[in-house]
Amino acid sequence: MTALDLPRPAADSRSTPAGEAILAAATDLFYERGITVTGVDLLAERAGTTKRTIYQRFGSKEGVIVAYLRRRIRSWQLHLLAELDASPPLPPPLAAATVFEEARRWTRDPARGCSFQIAWAEVGARPGPAAELLREEKAWMRALFTSIAGEAELGAVLHQLYEGALVTTASTGDAEEMGRAQVTAQTLLRTRRAGLHDLH
Repeated sequence: MTALDLPRPAADSRSTPAGEAILAAATDLFYERGITVTGVDLLAERAGTTKRTIYQRFGSKEGVIVAYLRRRIRSWQLHLLAELDASPPLPPPLAAATVFEEARRWTRDPARGCSFQIAWAEVGARPGPAAELLREEKAWMRALFTSIAGEAELGAVLHQLYEGALVTTASTGDAEEMGRAQVTAQTLLRTRRAGLHDLH
């Protein structure tokens, strides 16, 4: 197998020490409580700063949300790329398994689910940069699965399995949902590989 043509990660977001403290607080609060119910007062208290500092650094709560999502997305993408960066390259079934397994590990609480799914449920329907970032993350994951599969159609199917497993994990609290989707993805990739082998 040749090396995976992996998509590039999202751009980095630089910040000051105060900004980093705010983003760290946002990461915890937005996941634990939700984006909508987390007010600027609570965010400032958890970050050990003031509302004024938050507005100076990010302009608005929406600015905090965008910075949080950009940071979270980049961290996830870099983590995945590091796990997939192997020599020799991972065979497709193992590469797909790695993505599903890391997604399971990345989800801190199966009952809450994936932080991107939580954010999408709250801000995905409203126009703006936050929703656009989440769409870009989904497109990135689809490109990743397409690279693993070696074709767009199967890549789309793998991505649907992945997204469906994230939603089902959150709705049922069953951490094994991701494992079931992983097995299905590996089976599809092995079947495709066997079919291609039979053609030669």
